[in-house]
Amino acid sequence: MIRTFLAVEVSDEVRTTISQAQHDLKERLAAHPSKEIRITWGQLNSFHLTMRFLGETEKHLIDPLREAMANVRRSHPTIQIPIDRLQAFPSFEKPRVLWVGPSEEWLKSD
Repeated sequence: MIRTFLAVEVSDEVRTTISQAQHDLKERLAAHPSKEIRITWGQLNSFHLTMRFLGETEKHLIDPLREAMANVRRSHPTIQIPIDRLQAFPSFEKPRVLWVGPSEEWLKSD
């Protein structure tokens, strides 16, 4: 079984913007060394937009899933998604994952 999610790659421009925000956040956290926050920072080449977490998936389903997603990508136009919020999972008090994404309003819009 493989832990699986559907994701799309982001543009180099978005990667750069996220990387700059990551650098700024590192500097801000370094200014408060008394806080015990341990963060493993993501690498620039691994930044992506998760569309849906699928969970544990049988190995033999991975290649058909990749092909299906490639077909979707070829048949749909590129869209612009505004990245305007920073969130933490499970919480900002005990973050395991920091992520950026569109506003709730954008997600609910047509």
